[in-house]
Amino acid sequence: LELGMSLQDFVYEFGDGDTKAVQVGGASGFLVPRKKFIDTAIGYEGKLVGISLPTGGSMMLFNSSRSMFNVLDNYLEFFREESCGQCTPCRVGCQQLLLGIKAVKAGKKPASYLDKLLKLTETMQLTAKCGLGQSVANSFSSIVENFREEMIY
Repeated sequence: LELGMSLQDFVYEFGDGDTKAVQVGGASGFLVPRKKFIDTAIGYEGKLVGISLPTGGSMMLFNSSRSMFNVLDNYLEFFREESCGQCTPCRVGCQQLLLGIKAVKAGKKPASYLDKLLKLTETMQLTAKCGLGQSVANSFSSIVENFREEMIY
């Protein structure tokens, strides 16, 4: 993996041609949609909408058959399980995010509820005591903002 390589080149070399998104930096990293591959570089200086994009050595490629709702649901289950429970923003926030996306997907909450959940991730980023609670916003916001239609019933 060459630093400075665009995600477009990375996907061309390692993907199967059907890649719709790349998760950079694991579950606590950012999900980059296909439309941003060419503008996003791998490495310490890569930029995604002004945010530094270090890989941490982890890159996951998702093809068009993969549900981004299921990806986010899986990540939130992980964060909920891994939360130590010490601080309220992480303990309650992870649970509420998980319940929230399931309620939207089931049609029990309107699609606009996703905006409230995005605000919750901002609060978690500012107030959680550790990196786990602070990093939930990375994957949550990048998935919801880029694949909102897959979150809705």
